[in-house]
Amino acid sequence: MITLFRIATVLGDSIVSYTLNLCRSNFDYLERLPDALLLYLILYLDLEDVAQLSQTSRRFEKLCSSDALWERIVENSCDTITPEMRALSKELTDLQDYTDYIT
Repeated sequence: MITLFRIATVLGDSIVSYTLNLCRSNFDYLERLPDALLLYLILYLDLEDVAQLSQTSRRFEKLCSSDALWERIVENSCDTITPEMRALSKELTDLQDYTDYIT
């Protein structure tokens, strides 16, 4: 009889774990969705819910703090985004990047 250890040696632990979870109906469908679709869905959440979602996993933390999400949130919230607002946003981003680089 082939043991899980021998199968894991050939296929790898992640494949065995993935297969066992499929067989047990323990499958996270959100994990398989692309980031672009998840960002689209997150846009419909209240800001408090976005904050809570960001604490559930590393992937959601990354998505909920992404510039792409917050740019769209601001665009949806503001009637007009002026060129000055965009320039200020870029300056702040550049300043943060520089601060991160020197620390």
